[in-house]
Amino acid sequence: MQRSPCHGGGARYYQLTIDDYIAELAKDVLPVAPQADSSDVSIQLRGVINEVIRESKLSRDEIADPLSDNLIEGQKISKAQMDSWTRADSDRHIPIKFMFAFERACSSTALKRALA
Repeated sequence: MQRSPCHGGGARYYQLTIDDYIAELAKDVLPVAPQADSSDVSIQLRGVINEVIRESKLSRDEIADPLSDNLIEGQKISKAQMDSWTRADSDRHIPIKFMFAFERACSSTALKRALA
């Protein structure tokens, strides 16, 4: 990811370029809906998870903290883990044991409805 140098008040910092910003936003685009005869549930779940995140109006970091708090095992969930569950090119999936904690963190029941 390229960053353009910026100067402000004597400090030097880097700002995302517009191309990188658009690329970051594109990660959250819903994958193409599967055909009616498709049995790939993971594609459907990725789409639902992305939709829940978008509708929650929370950042992935803001979701990760309460998601971690809702897990019995005390595991910490990171933004990077959530990203791996939602990227169309990823072979990682949200573990079933995290689904309901994810719903509580986002105040949603969409995953349960999708699995019904």
